[in-house]
Amino acid sequence: MKVLVTGGAGFIGPYLVGALENEGHEVVVFDNFSNGDKERLENSSAEIVEGDIRNPQDLGEVIRGCELVFHLAAQSSVQKSLENPEEDREINVSGTRNVIAAAEKEGVKKIIFFSSAAVYGDTKDFPISEETVAMPISPYGESKLAAEKLCEKSSIPSFILRIFNIYGKGGQGVISKMLEEFNSENKIEIYGSGEQTRDFLYIKDLLNACILCIKTEPGNNMTLNIASGEETSINDIVSAIENALNTELNIERTGEREGDIQRSWTRIARASEKIGYRPEYSIEEGIKDMLK
Repeated sequence: MKVLVTGGAGFIGPYLVGALENEGHEVVVFDNFSNGDKERLENSSAEIVEGDIRNPQDLGEVIRGCELVFHLAAQSSVQKSLENPEEDREINVSGTRNVIAAAEKEGVKKIIFFSSAAVYGDTKDFPISEETVAMPISPYGESKLAAEKLCEKSSIPSFILRIFNIYGKGGQGVISKMLEEFNSENKIEIYGSGEQTRDFLYIKDLLNACILCIKTEPGNNMTLNIASGEETSINDIVSAIENALNTELNIERTGEREGDIQRSWTRIARASEKIGYRPEYSIEEGIKDMLK
């Protein structure tokens, strides 16, 4: 099958491209390289096309002949969305509208859209399920929710994947930040008590979910939480890193950051039921695999 991956040169994209190629798919990567890097794809046989999802003309030609679209291209920084909400919406909403329009015109059979747990905002409804009311608290979360609505209205069947705290080698999340700080400064900075929790998702579990979505028909569209289903504190992460490195970390604690969500934990029962998704990596196993 010929598959288009928008935003395929970012953190997740090259992992996904590799997984798709291992499954025997022909892959086309579409990226404007504002954040992505071609070097991440140097071991791939994918066709690489430079362009911007905000430009419908760029999309029309590249999507032709593709049966499936993984739509990853996005402005994904909460902070940047606060600084420039107009650009955030232009990329995440208008850009998604362009992707869907081109896909509909060219007869694409399925779209798999990468949304975000940010659509839930600072909910107190735990564990979070797909029925939890979406109440985003940032322009980024708002734009992702608006993009979901566009997918739902499309004539093309779609999976909408609400992805929680993804981590893996080459990532930019809290786990990668901790490891970088340890390697460069031999210390780790923790905001507040460290009892804040997140639902961390290892990159290889996300890839498994993606492959399962290819093999499953979503009906009209289907929204799925993709996560580990485990609530893990920042202090738990420190312990897991210490165990993986077999060393005691030098911890520097600072004040809490304004606006930080204190708790996040999701239910993954729907993904398990609908596509057979079952995460294979605990936080300890994921960190150890990441350090290989």
